[in-house]
Amino acid sequence: EPATLNPSWKEQFVKPLTVEDANGSASLFVQCEDADALSSNDPMGSVTIDLWPLRETGAVVQKSYTLEGDGAEGSVELLIQWYHNPTRHAKELDAKARREKKAADDAKRQAAQAARDEEEARRRAEEEAKRKKALEDAERRRKAREAAEAKRKAEDAERLRLLAEER
Repeated sequence: EPATLNPSWKEQFVKPLTVEDANGSASLFVQCEDADALSSNDPMGSVTIDLWPLRETGAVVQKSYTLEGDGAEGSVELLIQWYHNPTRHAKELDAKARREKKAADDAKRQAAQAARDEEEARRRAEEEAKRKKALEDAERRRKAREAAEAKRKAEDAERLRLLAEER
């Protein structure tokens, strides 16, 4: 109601909460502002309401809450009810169980892939080590052949020199 100090909104808001949302507590934050047509709305105050105690009874609670904060004025009257929907809760638990199973399956797949990748890396490292050793062995044999050839040539040259001296 515009231009009144006792507005009545008569609005209903439903906020579904999951077990994870509640996590042992649930609160409702209400902030009230005046409605200014020509400027921005001014805060009138706020209140935080602990909803967790309401879960036990499921009863409708009608209560006036004093607004708090800088320049807070007045109070706000609310009707609040905690409604538990066991069917929805069961579906949420089933969905959570499916998500957790999928996450576990994904983790197993990722672990198996990581193990395969690690095994492939190990196999490649072994192949690289064998290839490197084979190249080193081949290089060693080549150098040994070259040394033997050089020695043979030196010996042949020495024999020719000795033969030339004998003549």
